[in-house]
Amino acid sequence: MAMEINCLFDILDPQVVKQGKEEDVLMVASLARSCLMLNGKERPTMKEVTMVLERIQKSENLIVKREIEYDRKEVMGATWDVTSPSTIPSFGISASSSLDEKTLFHTY
Repeated sequence: MAMEINCLFDILDPQVVKQGKEEDVLMVASLARSCLMLNGKERPTMKEVTMVLERIQKSENLIVKREIEYDRKEVMGATWDVTSPSTIPSFGISASSSLDEKTLFHTY
């Protein structure tokens, strides 16, 4: 019903709306709606459901892999200063902290 009157995004969890790609959310919602058909012959098989979900996951994984490759190239191209207390100085990520000087074991 929500999909028919175009208010799907009004009833979804805000985190899904914020983090999910609209295309993926619509595909999952459409798949869910087809699974609710009263006539069993009109419903997708478990194999078909699995294939659709895997296709959605693969498209998301492809995007993540591209981002990782981009980050890897950025890190590999960075200048490393071995005399600096920072692990990755060109990215401004400091490895030193006040915790480094404290004992890691606590006595209770």
